[in-house]
Amino acid sequence: MGLGVFHSGIEVYGQEYGYGGHDRSDSGIFDMIPKDVYELGDHYRYRESIYIGSTDFTVSDVKRIMVELGKDFRGDRYHLMNKNCNHFSGSLTKILCGQDIPSWINRLAYVSSCIPFFQRCLPKEWLTPISLQRNLSRKKSDASTEQLNP
Repeated sequence: MGLGVFHSGIEVYGQEYGYGGHDRSDSGIFDMIPKDVYELGDHYRYRESIYIGSTDFTVSDVKRIMVELGKDFRGDRYHLMNKNCNHFSGSLTKILCGQDIPSWINRLAYVSSCIPFFQRCLPKEWLTPISLQRNLSRKKSDASTEQLNP
């Protein structure tokens, strides 16, 4: 079906901007060294760079845009299918250069919006950072309890 789970970020003026979830209501937008997937974690692998376009915005304009986008792309609003890093990348490239990211990058999210059953099949902890955090905390707590009660 051509589905994959891809992370995307946008490189502009020597910085890569991405979006990820956390349990706070502040911005989930982060910046990093371009293509430094090790900063993201061991399960990420760099695939390719795709030129989307150029921008007339200045570095300070881009920083202001990130602040404004951060109000919508909050950490606690991250959702694997409805508001993920690819949605952020598409929004940012539309603002910066009037172009969207290639559709195949976020095809899984698009397909899941067309086939709601598909999303219901995924573990809830995959979809939002809060569910993931609760799941990890519960597993950690369960492991601690097992060690205390052998």
